[in-house]
Amino acid sequence: NLIAYPIEERLAGVDADLLVVRGDHDALVPAAWAERLATAVTRGRVITLPGAAHGAVFDHGPQLVEQLLAVGEGADAEG
Repeated sequence: NLIAYPIEERLAGVDADLLVVRGDHDALVPAAWAERLATAVTRGRVITLPGAAHGAVFDHGPQLVEQLLAVGEGADAEG
């Protein structure tokens, strides 16, 4: 059962970058939960796509690519 999957507990031991992507109309991933997931790891962050629902990857692909490129450029600048 996906809803019962304890993802927050599993993230506690992760030593990697985490990017949580959600739409601002996402009924399955509320903003507070996305933030909780992102803060469960040291290097986590949330991207919220305006106008998108849960299928943001499919419905807002170009907008997502722009955001991902911006994240990548920021990581390059940080070294």
